[in-house]
Amino acid sequence: MSDATATPALRPHTSLFTRLRIVEAELEALKALVAGLKEDHEALREDRDEWRWRAEYLLAESRKGFLDRWGQRIAEVATPFARRLNALL
Repeated sequence: MSDATATPALRPHTSLFTRLRIVEAELEALKALVAGLKEDHEALREDRDEWRWRAEYLLAESRKGFLDRWGQRIAEVATPFARRLNALL
């Protein structure tokens, strides 16, 4: 027997309003899920930027070396003293 002549199976019909409310509830759930994913994505992006900054800072510090950092600090302190001493001579 073909499908066209078969008797249709009886299905409980839900009202259009009920189906609309179900779809709206699912839509709100999906919106909440997307909002949560956006928050997680932004947090991951901030963590990535923080780790990148730390890595760049550590690389810059390792390139300078220990003596170079102290040399800069000594130069900052000694420069005014050297200028005063030079002015006296």
